[in-house]
Amino acid sequence: MRLHHYLPKPGFERYIVFPESCGRYHEDSEHAEYRPKGGLGYYNIHLLFEGRGTVTHNGVATELQAGNGFLYAPGELQQYSSDRSEPWDVYWVHFYGAGADALLEGRGRGEPWLFTFGRKERIRSLLDHLLRLSSSYESGNETTISAVLYELLIELLRNSEGLSASPGLDYQERIRKTADRMSEKCGEVWDLDRMANDAGYSPTYFCRLFQRVLGRTPASFLQETRLTRAKQLLVLGGLPVKQVAEQSGYAQSSYFIRRFREREGMTPEQYRLLYSKSRIAEKR
Repeated sequence: MRLHHYLPKPGFERYIVFPESCGRYHEDSEHAEYRPKGGLGYYNIHLLFEGRGTVTHNGVATELQAGNGFLYAPGELQQYSSDRSEPWDVYWVHFYGAGADALLEGRGRGEPWLFTFGRKERIRSLLDHLLRLSSSYESGNETTISAVLYELLIELLRNSEGLSASPGLDYQERIRKTADRMSEKCGEVWDLDRMANDAGYSPTYFCRLFQRVLGRTPASFLQETRLTRAKQLLVLGGLPVKQVAEQSGYAQSSYFIRRFREREGMTPEQYRLLYSKSRIAEKR
């Protein structure tokens, strides 16, 4: 099975990313491509969900399997093929956009970016959505098409690892689940030992993985979730500042007030008053 969908160039030129074409090859043992340098002027990404295949670069063939993918930047030499005895089920997208280079940060330039990805059900759902929108293209759906492709790429950037240095992706899910519990129960005491034990890692390794997955330290993440909770309580709960501090995980209201002022540029009471006035004005 071969699916190909081609899309016209959108009238709006500032989409971050937009597909030139997209499709899917399923149980096609003859699928093989060789494009010389300068042959394709778009980013080219392929994502495998079944079967096997190879990507060849500088004469070296790398075998890929389900859960792997590859990306070429525009103008790069490309060589890849499906395994004849176990053909791949692969989705592909050729794309461009005003923000594509910045988003991908050099991936696929000079050599293909080979990676393994997680959240496969979510990734496949986004790909299927993109194919449906592209198969019956309507100009009114341009924004949605761009948004779906952007979400797909963000999911891949957040949930992938290069093949050459991949420790597996299980740690990403474990770290995110711990982060979700920290956010949900931010009013409780969360020291480093509790965080690390929750994720099942040593404290030192947990800190390194947390920074890798969420782009910030565990302490910074916890501080942010507590301040977010505090803002909600201040605006909607009508509680005294001391109780807001306690329910947000701060043992001392003075420390809470200082951190809140550093983050928002005003005291908690000033923040509450600001939003109270906004609601009164809306009612009028």
